[in-house]
Amino acid sequence: MFDRYGPSVISLAILGDAESDWRPKKYSYGLAGLKDFGMSFRFPIVKLIDYRKKWKTLENSQNPFAIVVRTHLKGLETRRSAKKRFDEKKELFKALHEANYSEQQILDLFRFMDWVLGLPKRLEQQFNDFATQYEEDKKMPYITSIERLGMEKGIQAGALQKAREYVLEILKVRFKRVPQSLTKLVQAIEDEHYLSKLHREAILVDSLKSFRQVVENAQS
Repeated sequence: MFDRYGPSVISLAILGDAESDWRPKKYSYGLAGLKDFGMSFRFPIVKLIDYRKKWKTLENSQNPFAIVVRTHLKGLETRRSAKKRFDEKKELFKALHEANYSEQQILDLFRFMDWVLGLPKRLEQQFNDFATQYEEDKKMPYITSIERLGMEKGIQAGALQKAREYVLEILKVRFKRVPQSLTKLVQAIEDEHYLSKLHREAILVDSLKSFRQVVENAQS
């Protein structure tokens, strides 16, 4: 990068684990018996759990990354308690909207928050109800974070369903009839990248039996 673009290059590491004593500052490797052949470099680190002691600083910061760190720390703290995670997620959601962030920043940060602080379905619905009501009460002048995220998930689900339908349609054109059991196997696939591979397989396989084996081998 230095040779091509000019600016100096640095290496640093942001560590998000929960082990307070693990603080690597060096990476190296070499070939056995050839001490002059290898690589070694040192780097500064930032340990996110250290910010537990700086919680007030994070709360008062307008830097969007402060919300990211707070969310990460609460994710670690609430791993074993869905109820506590639910409560903390509500507080972080309110903090997100009380900060002076743009609509896009709120959506991006909420997407991260929703991923890190995942909830069981029952509590997820309660949280969605709370968040929607909160944004309505605040008279947010845009589509709510919950609505936008729901739309994105709906679009993603729609794309997956289309991909499944394409695979099944090719099989029907080639082999006339697709057994219900095989249809269920295809409909259960959630990986869009794998569905694109199956699209190719559906074109090339010589029989439905061979196609089923491909699907079953991938799921085993």
